[in-house]
Amino acid sequence: IPGACFGLAGLITVVMIKDRRLAKEDVERSLSLGSLLAQFKVNPRNIPDYSWAWLGKAVTTLGTVLTTVYGFYFLTDKLMVSPEALPGVLSLTGIIGLACAVVGALGGAWISDKFRIRKKMVLYTSSAIFVGAVIAAFAPNLEIYLVALVIMGLGTGAYFPVDGAVMIDVLP
Repeated sequence: IPGACFGLAGLITVVMIKDRRLAKEDVERSLSLGSLLAQFKVNPRNIPDYSWAWLGKAVTTLGTVLTTVYGFYFLTDKLMVSPEALPGVLSLTGIIGLACAVVGALGGAWISDKFRIRKKMVLYTSSAIFVGAVIAAFAPNLEIYLVALVIMGLGTGAYFPVDGAVMIDVLP
């Protein structure tokens, strides 16, 4: 069903949106890597706030994704979760992550808007993600690992909507 909905949405998009046609004089005669990169008019020195916000988002996303991806290996290799128990544990970690992300998103967005501390909230929430990741990396047992995921989930949930608002504020 999700695949069919995606396919239908793609078909509607293709039918409804007309391609833009460039005039011949607007088309580059020779396409090189230099001319391709020149089309991206983003110079980090000219827009430092946006550049730092983008870099922070990239690093935070990478850290969160790597924790999720390698969590499977950490559970089996370090915490010795058995193959029989692994599906249940992975389901539990997913539910914890989702629930904490929702709570974090609602709470973080509310706090950020109420007290007008977007940039500070990005620092606080990314710090929570960092603390949770360090605890998860050195967790001696499953219970501590799950506590770390709660911390990371709350931090991640609060980070992304607040960081999105900061990104909008500092768009060049």
